[in-house]
Amino acid sequence: SLPLLHVERDDAFGIALPVPVGWKQGANRLGQLAWYNGLPGLGRATFSAGAAWMPEGADVQSQARLFIDEALEPRALGPDVLKVTHDAPVVARIADRDAVRVRARFEEPQSETHVEAWFVPRGDWVYQLVFTWPAEFPRYGRVVELMAAGLKFDEPKELRQARAEALLFPNAPAPLARLGDSLGALGEKGPAAEALKAAVRAEPSNAGYRVSLAMALLQAGDVE
Repeated sequence: SLPLLHVERDDAFGIALPVPVGWKQGANRLGQLAWYNGLPGLGRATFSAGAAWMPEGADVQSQARLFIDEALEPRALGPDVLKVTHDAPVVARIADRDAVRVRARFEEPQSETHVEAWFVPRGDWVYQLVFTWPAEFPRYGRVVELMAAGLKFDEPKELRQARAEALLFPNAPAPLARLGDSLGALGEKGPAAEALKAAVRAEPSNAGYRVSLAMALLQAGDVE
């Protein structure tokens, strides 16, 4: 039977994910944040997440190609990996967001592992979400489907702190500017522009606030 799932949240990344009960948090070469099923070798299944900052524009296609070229190299996956095959990146959706998905598999002397990687734009960031599971236990594929279907993006800790600071000091320009920058980095360009407008009104001589506001307006499509 399929395992029971419970929701794990990570404040730094701002994601919530249903994970099988009994999975453990740990390190993984495919991402800074990871959970795995606690089994070694043939039975190991994992989820890992990472994020790349791309202030010039979140390019999911380039991140997917970089993942294929670097992370899916046999030498990068481990000394026992004999062969890696992968499909071309395809447009897909996860957590109600447009994304790019890459499916692959790698072979070791006694086993084969499936890989499903998602690349999701979020403002100036591209999130890399990678599932792996053993081919010897194909029903893990259904577990991965349930985990991916339940994935949600929350507010990260940095944005919540910026909101709290702006509420504590409602007319102070610096907290308003930090809130605007935090909103903008996560793709909320309209709210970012409103916070930065308030910062500019409070301190109109600050050139940095004006530059941030101009960028937020431009990215929100408000060219007037």
